[in-house]
Amino acid sequence: MAKITGPMHAAYTAVLREAILASKSLLIRNTNLMDNVKKASALLDAVSIIPETMFRWENDSDAILRKRLEYFDSIWAKEESDFSLMKIYRRLVV
Repeated sequence: MAKITGPMHAAYTAVLREAILASKSLLIRNTNLMDNVKKASALLDAVSIIPETMFRWENDSDAILRKRLEYFDSIWAKEESDFSLMKIYRRLVV
């Protein structure tokens, strides 16, 4: 089992932190409640395996996690200004 370190560790930690904060923000808004619940649910689903994957890091873990982040973005990050998990990831991993 490999160990996740450096920029990749920082990237997935940032993705997880910002996803949790964004979900919380979505759920306390009073507008478009059902859409917000759907988006928050999808967001939390996208990042739900990050902690376990980071703990049990394998050679293909990064590719697996990126696919989940990209899938969320393909549905919910249509505009440049939309919340994007891959934008967070790319800020720290070049």
